Amino acid sequence: MIFNAESGELWSDTADPDRDGVPNLVEYILAREPLSAESGGPLAPRIDSSGRLELTFSTRAGFDGAVSSVAWTDRLDGGIWRTDGLFTELVDEDENTGTVTWRVTFDSADSLPPRVFFRLQAARAP
Repeated sequence: MIFNAESGELWSDTADPDRDGVPNLVEYILAREPLSAESGGPLAPRIDSSGRLELTFSTRAGFDGAVSSVAWTDRLDGGIWRTDGLFTELVDEDENTGTVTWRVTFDSADSLPPRVFFRLQAARAP
């Protein structure tokens, strides 16, 4: 839960006070501002020089009490979210901003599906 001292409201992890489509807990993990829709652009995958699909993003260096994971699917209409073929590596740690940059590479044993969708999940740690 996040308490907004300015308005006196208590927001849940799934609330989206800036209406940018990103829930509070995900914005917290990605070190974004939950009251500003302009605090970060979309996470955009790209094809790397080896032809693999790659997603790079930054998170808070330490987000106590929360966990995140990345999954992929080739269909948004009932497709199965999977983690096979994903390789996550730490790219950079920035002590000045308190963020860590991660790279997730999709390297399928088969050929790259015609469409791939990534999902960053966030949850409270058990």
